[in-house]
Amino acid sequence: MAHTIHLISQVQPSSQGGLELWTARFARHLSKIGLRVVVYVCSDLSVLATDECEFEVVHLAPLRSVWEEPIDMPVWTERFAQERARLNFLILRNELQRRILRQQAAEHLVISNFSVTAGYLAALVARDLALPHIAMVVGSDFSRGFRNSRERPAIEYTCKTAAAVVVKNEEQARALTGEYGLDRVCCIPTSIEIPATIRQQPNARTRITLFSDCGFSFKKGTGVLLDGFQTLISEGFPLRLVIYGGIARDQLAYWKMRQEQFTGTMSPHVEFPGNVSRKAIYAALNAADVYCSATLGEGSSSGRIAALCAGLPIVTTKCGEMESGMDNVSHVMLASPADAAAFKEKLRIMVQELLNGTLRIDRDVIDNWRERYAPERELSDWVALINSVVGNR
Repeated sequence: MAHTIHLISQVQPSSQGGLELWTARFARHLSKIGLRVVVYVCSDLSVLATDECEFEVVHLAPLRSVWEEPIDMPVWTERFAQERARLNFLILRNELQRRILRQQAAEHLVISNFSVTAGYLAALVARDLALPHIAMVVGSDFSRGFRNSRERPAIEYTCKTAAAVVVKNEEQARALTGEYGLDRVCCIPTSIEIPATIRQQPNARTRITLFSDCGFSFKKGTGVLLDGFQTLISEGFPLRLVIYGGIARDQLAYWKMRQEQFTGTMSPHVEFPGNVSRKAIYAALNAADVYCSATLGEGSSSGRIAALCAGLPIVTTKCGEMESGMDNVSHVMLASPADAAAFKEKLRIMVQELLNGTLRIDRDVIDNWRERYAPERELSDWVALINSVVGNR
């Protein structure tokens, strides 16, 4: 019997951003193995032109707009969020019902990919239509949502009502299973396009290039990375810093100010290229000496995974996919999340070891990660889970 996957997403499938890229790749892979896929986009962002033909994309924003026109949103912010929730539920339910009626012979399954937003909405609609729901917990769901009083109830409801919960790492699996007593938690890390292996020489260096693709964002700890770099430069370390990625929309003024400060005073030592293609990022990995991320939390960071799979030394925080089993990896140095002093010290140690030529690259870990994060492994795990959930109905 044919399966139809209703993928509820907060973001549009595209090549920009981690969750956006995963959504596009996931929908495309499922379509290629014969599943019918419909992606429902819940956000209010501009609808991007796409030539996607392998799966259907339904944007809720245009369907909402005719109803929301009378609302003065800046004045009515909290009430507006409540009305938006009502509209999202009704419109999404309508769209699913239309497609279910057109394909009554198919097995229908709801999958969501952001628990505190699209996941909670998907849980409500799936329960109302008596459809199985696989909920996916992403990085911000756990590092932020699980730890504040406003979003935590949405995660609890989403996880407890789901047929299965997919997490990205063992840190999430332990916490959610222990807190909610869930019967079915599956750890399926996000795969990446595996980069070529960098065969770095252990020789001492005269200049170190620090590389990040995290962009400029509070939650990625970009300010802490900039501060650490500035401190080490002032101490005489020969460094260059390259940060790829855009600026978080709600933090634009602050990060533009900091970029201007750094390009004005340290122009020979810093570069901020903005958003570029994944191909360009992978090329930059080969030109770098250290991958850096002071992130507050991750689910399964494509940037950090790509750096480790390529064999690049890493300074980052002990969370997400780096939380377990990485303490004794010689070329990965970890600080606790939100410990700025510890991150700066790990960065200093890494730079000193590279300058001295004493850093050892753990090739066994690189080989293991290249196998673990291969696209074939992720797709195989997802197909097995989908078949088991639908087959148990």
